[in-house]
Amino acid sequence: MSKKEFIEKWLHVFVPSMSNKIYKEIIEKQYIWHAFSFEIIEKEKYLVGNEARTAYDLCDKTNAIVFQLWDSKDSIKIMNEQFDNSKKLDYLPETYIVACDFTWTYISTHENDCQGLGPYFMKL
Repeated sequence: MSKKEFIEKWLHVFVPSMSNKIYKEIIEKQYIWHAFSFEIIEKEKYLVGNEARTAYDLCDKTNAIVFQLWDSKDSIKIMNEQFDNSKKLDYLPETYIVACDFTWTYISTHENDCQGLGPYFMKL
């Protein structure tokens, strides 16, 4: 799976009713967490900040998929100890993680804790 395919699938699963205009803007910037910050996803459907960290730390991460936007390689990784808790992810901006079955997602942004701009956790 390429980064573009990952982003498209993430948007399709977690934001299925997004307009084409906003979809194009998010795809171009590749900051899929803007689905939260632009309030495209209703606030009651996700957690932010420490609540998001706690939810992520408690969820089953077996075979979770990891995508790092600023990684120089166009690759998707499988969960490993580098990504297994929220404290480690606070130092890895633009890291997007989803359950292998896309039932939950956690995003560590480059703006974590800045005016409520991350991290984010959402479970379907």
